[in-house]
Amino acid sequence: PAVRKEMLKQKQEEKEKNAKQVVLDIPLLFESKLTHMVDVTVLVYVDEQTQLKRLMNRNGYSKEEAMMRIQSQLPLKENVKLADVIINNNGSIEDTEAQVIEFLNGLKWKETYLVSFFVHSIKYRVKFQKK
Repeated sequence: PAVRKEMLKQKQEEKEKNAKQVVLDIPLLFESKLTHMVDVTVLVYVDEQTQLKRLMNRNGYSKEEAMMRIQSQLPLKENVKLADVIINNNGSIEDTEAQVIEFLNGLKWKETYLVSFFVHSIKYRVKFQKK
């Protein structure tokens, strides 16, 4: 509840600044049933082996610890079915950035378009800047 309250506060602040788009990074978007807060959901997807390897490298987990964390979440295959847009993050940073840019350029922006990026073991964060 406290995190959700802060997220709503920040979203409102951006709208008051006349932001053309607001990107929310909601890790458990589908599990938390928060899709009503956004206009489109984007899943940054990796295959299961890549997810496991990146989680172990990033967090220093053993294979067993990483598997426990992965198994506590909705399976990636289910997230793929629920997301509006899929960004494949198995390749290079440049490949992923190109997909994100293509997606953003293809949107018919509303006055404020709320986008949720649901990220699975992404190796970096794409930075969005207002123009």
